[in-house]
Amino acid sequence: MRNSLTYACLLTALVALAACKKDSPSSLPATSQVGANTGGCYVDGQAFVATGWPGSTSLLSSVKPTAAVLGGFLNDSMVCVQLIGYHESRRTQLTIFVRYHGLGVYHFDQDTPRFGCAPNAALRNQAYLYQENGAGQGVQDIREYRTDALHTGSLTLTYTDPTRGLVAGQFEFSAQDTQGSRAVVNIKQGRFDCGD
Repeated sequence: MRNSLTYACLLTALVALAACKKDSPSSLPATSQVGANTGGCYVDGQAFVATGWPGSTSLLSSVKPTAAVLGGFLNDSMVCVQLIGYHESRRTQLTIFVRYHGLGVYHFDQDTPRFGCAPNAALRNQAYLYQENGAGQGVQDIREYRTDALHTGSLTLTYTDPTRGLVAGQFEFSAQDTQGSRAVVNIKQGRFDCGD
């Protein structure tokens, strides 16, 4: 009877431990350098893993699914990577843009226009997090957090192969909401592995 009770307690503890591990925010993808098209980070301590957005079809339109990780090299002088998925039920897109000069550390510490909203010559290294949440009745809550001279961070490119379009790296940054709340988000332990 005593052994049965011990085994039951041990089994219960193992099941509880497994459940905790499954729900733990330590579920970021492994760091890799093979073009796996994976990525993730912690957003204010909660895991965000790039999963993409599902497509939708309707009578009038057809939208293909959005890939989890997009980007790579632009004109051999810039790198842009986007991690796309859901964070706390919000459609989320994390974008990193740097002027490429090889492996190493790139800093996000300057005011700059957002990638895609200005000529390439005006852009500086930057990172931003875009989130949207349909709030019902056609109202949409949008947050766009951007790095600037006060909200900084860095990207470390750990592997690149421009001829094959492969780029991998790790990043961390803080960014401020530009849409009015002025809230700050902290991104930690970010990583990506992007390839064609």
